[in-house]
Amino acid sequence: PVQNVVNTLDLACYYIRLFCTLERQQQIRRDSMADSKGPSRELQAFIEREQQLAQMQQMIATLTEVCFEKCVSSPGSYLSSRETSCIENCAKRFIDTTQFILQRAAHKAESSSSF
Repeated sequence: PVQNVVNTLDLACYYIRLFCTLERQQQIRRDSMADSKGPSRELQAFIEREQQLAQMQQMIATLTEVCFEKCVSSPGSYLSSRETSCIENCAKRFIDTTQFILQRAAHKAESSSSF
């Protein structure tokens, strides 16, 4: 049961990395269009990586908080099968929703860049 939750969280991390990749692609497009002097590319890349890391951490924290509050009625030394199942389903819904939003945002970005 705990392994299922871990696998679900691994999947969540995958989608977060996908989100970061899409964000990076959008940033590259914006950089190629911009013709202004600003911080060095190395500094921009560092800042971007740190922002992506912060976004990933925030998303995992949100997933954990929402699913824990929804599924765990009284914390103990182990999770019941009902709690484990609830957390797994909650995490999957969270991931599915995040994936849908990312795909929608990517589609919208592609549509707007073609004009």
